[in-house]
Amino acid sequence: METNETTNISFEVKLSSWLSTQLDFFDNASIQEKIFDIMEMVDIIGFFNEKETMLLKDVLKSYLKLSFILKNHPDKTEKLINFLK
Repeated sequence: METNETTNISFEVKLSSWLSTQLDFFDNASIQEKIFDIMEMVDIIGFFNEKETMLLKDVLKSYLKLSFILKNHPDKTEKLINFLK
């Protein structure tokens, strides 16, 4: 297990804790619906230039994918942690 020298807390423990926090957030905030709404609003508002809009949408899509993985396949969290190591 890899550790951070300054804290001696392993990457896996930190990631597991973060993923658990995200799962709680997804469960309590209806985040998936909100992400879809935000992606639609980004186009409507027109505040960002094309490059910024694409980056924002890519980040939102990645977060949306993570939310679906964690909500629909909590048993895959360990596999995700190992993949991200």
